[in-house]
Amino acid sequence: MRFEEGNKSPEIIKNQPHIAFEVDNVDEVIVGKKVIYHSGRETPGIVVAMIEVDGVSVEFLELDRSIVGDKYNG
Repeated sequence: MRFEEGNKSPEIIKNQPHIAFEVDNVDEVIVGKKVIYHSGRETPGIVVAMIEVDGVSVEFLELDRSIVGDKYNG
């Protein structure tokens, strides 16, 4: 990931690698977790959240394939 100068993302996101998972429902997965980022639903078809677990950031990605298609295949 690259960040512009002055980006206000948490340092753990800017300076450490993370693991990522595609999930069916981001909001259900992050309940009760230490959320360090949540994109909201501003971008049609994409919701991203990151949590911190034992000093490691974990990303969860929810994609509505009817909107984004196969653009985000890993």
